[in-house]
Amino acid sequence: MIRSSSRVPRERSTLVMRLLKGGAPALLAGGISLLTPLLGLQFLDPDTYVVWALASTLITVFLVLDFGTGTLSVSLAAQGQAYPRALLKLCAITSATPILLSALAITIWPWYARNADVSASFGDVATLFVLLAIGTVCRGIGLVIAGVALGKSRYVLRAWVYLSGALTQLLVVSLLLGLGKGVIALGLGILLSGVVQMVIAIARVQTIVDRPDDQTVNIDGVIWQFAKSKGAVAAIGLSILQLDRWALGLSGSPENLQVYDAATRLGSIPKVALVALLAGLIKEMSDSTSSSTLAVRKTYIKSMVITASVGIAGAGCALMGSWILGLLTDSTAVLIVCVVICAQTASALTIPITMYLASIRRPALELMYLLPMAAVVYAAFAYGIFAQDSIALILISTLAIILSSLAYSAFGSSRLAKGGWHA
Repeated sequence: MIRSSSRVPRERSTLVMRLLKGGAPALLAGGISLLTPLLGLQFLDPDTYVVWALASTLITVFLVLDFGTGTLSVSLAAQGQAYPRALLKLCAITSATPILLSALAITIWPWYARNADVSASFGDVATLFVLLAIGTVCRGIGLVIAGVALGKSRYVLRAWVYLSGALTQLLVVSLLLGLGKGVIALGLGILLSGVVQMVIAIARVQTIVDRPDDQTVNIDGVIWQFAKSKGAVAAIGLSILQLDRWALGLSGSPENLQVYDAATRLGSIPKVALVALLAGLIKEMSDSTSSSTLAVRKTYIKSMVITASVGIAGAGCALMGSWILGLLTDSTAVLIVCVVICAQTASALTIPITMYLASIRRPALELMYLLPMAAVVYAAFAYGIFAQDSIALILISTLAIILSSLAYSAFGSSRLAKGGWHA
């Protein structure tokens, strides 16, 4: 009995180390990538920063709307199914979003610029969007392979892929902004960082792929089913959390958009940290689900304590960061910063229940709170644009995010206390 009980702490310690090994590089890289666009505050005027902020949202959309390819690559690798043909399909899927959406953004930009009163030249903006598209295609390929590295416990390779890209982006963007290159600095930073990630990943991919015994093995059905389910949830979530700045550009002053964008980035830091570090809880909750409901509750409670602690501390740090960056210039700016940080913190509280739903393979249940929230947020976007009232847009949309997120988290916690959902 003594030997058995002594083995449990060692196993848990090993799990913690695996979470940190797999999550820490993604956390650090995500933080650097999230904050690098804030360098534009120091070098760009408010009108130019509008283009910079909108381009930054495109980067996020391009990367997050990957139809679950990064997550699926981890799963396939862990199950010994990271076949070359499967990885090629995942890379093709993740490349589709940047190519299609950049073409759409370039097409609608003349209309958008005219209505948002943005003076940037079409040629500069189109060049920027093309650079972002190519760079994120390269980065997406690198992240698919980094997912395989995680599934194979090749933590050093994963760290190299993530950190090389983030540090290259930071270095290039900082240097080019200092040289006065303006918004193109962001495009070149993303392009070069993506190329670096892709080259490092491809150089080592042959050491981690699986070779099927039967060359006719086909997992296309798994790939497409996963892509559809993850794509729907990601698309709605992104439309809420990324199209806000495009709507603000049509409804308010560049100064309000500048404050809103900076506050959103600062307020998102805790969420980025939690997603990176708590991703491994999916496996732990899956193991707990097969053993007992009580074990699931204990795991969920632990994750909620971590989430609440990080969220509250992060909100305080975000507020302090806003003060340091000089965002709190007047009462309107203070209001924008406070409601945005509250909305980002409330959104972070949904991560544990989202992890649980992923562990029982029912991520579509997220739509029960995403769809109502999206309806209110879209209405806020429409009202703000037509009434030219950016403050109303911000207040209504952030309030919808706060209330929906808190209600979803509370409902999920209550449901888990009664036994949860069934896979």
